[in-house]
Amino acid sequence: MDREMLGRFIAQRRKELNLTQRELAEKLHVTDKAVSKWERGAGCPDISLLEPLAEALGLSVDQLLTYQTAPEEPEAAAEPVTSQAVQAVLDLTLAERRICRMRRWIIGLAVPLALIVLAVLYTLLWDAQVNGRMFINESSTSPDGNITVVTYTSGFGEQTVEVKEPYILLLYDRRDGETVSRTMRSRYSDTKITGLYWSPDSAYLAFGKKYTGPEPSLDCTIWHFYQDGSGQWHGESVNSTLRVHLEHLWYEGDEVLKDAFPNVETVPPSNYPTFDVSFDGWDGTVLQVICTYTGTDNADHTVTVRYDVAADKVLSAE
Repeated sequence: MDREMLGRFIAQRRKELNLTQRELAEKLHVTDKAVSKWERGAGCPDISLLEPLAEALGLSVDQLLTYQTAPEEPEAAAEPVTSQAVQAVLDLTLAERRICRMRRWIIGLAVPLALIVLAVLYTLLWDAQVNGRMFINESSTSPDGNITVVTYTSGFGEQTVEVKEPYILLLYDRRDGETVSRTMRSRYSDTKITGLYWSPDSAYLAFGKKYTGPEPSLDCTIWHFYQDGSGQWHGESVNSTLRVHLEHLWYEGDEVLKDAFPNVETVPPSNYPTFDVSFDGWDGTVLQVICTYTGTDNADHTVTVRYDVAADKVLSAE
């Protein structure tokens, strides 16, 4: 289609009908600037406008597209008629246009909806992961059935130990100065929780830890649970870790421990000994652990330590 020839033909036919550009534009529900653009050959009418444009100019679509103001045969009907072939092309093209518009509308609506759904799912999944509702590694209930503790992998791959029941209130201050509460929970980076072990009276929970960072080690942490007079549950960590506590007792000259670790290597400047601690069993409130280390004699050593958690006392080491 020659845009300039079509434009001149539209202008010529409009003037023959004594129509202004604005009047023609109003018939087509477009602006007069659009009509002016067509007549100057700067653009073409959209295919959806061919039929109404031809009708406004008293032509068939065939006549409009071939720049003819009258049928070739004088016997032709006075009313302009579009050929079946052209009409079929127009119908098909308009149908495709409608389908394309519908697709664009659906895509335009679907994309933000999908983003909203993904944002909601991400938030729910993140909250579930951070708060231990997914990827639970282990769940353990105290022998008396009152306390349930789980381990799970939280955000950024941290191993988390958390009291799920009952809710044990802990208050702590955030950096912004606000005091908030949460249930009893500890998170560990570069660490694998190797097991949850309850004392027979349900008052203590020991859980093994395997640190997988630059200096791998084995350790054990102990939690203590109790109820006050009103029945409110409380929980606290016994010392920092059992390994650090035993190393400190050795350094302070504990009579039982001092002679039980021959050739143990110490680390300057603190001169604390270094050894791994693994859970071995409970006997009442007495926790038995296995301490292993490679001594200064390059030999492997194993020491069994019995530690009374309630009395905070080492009973034996051999």
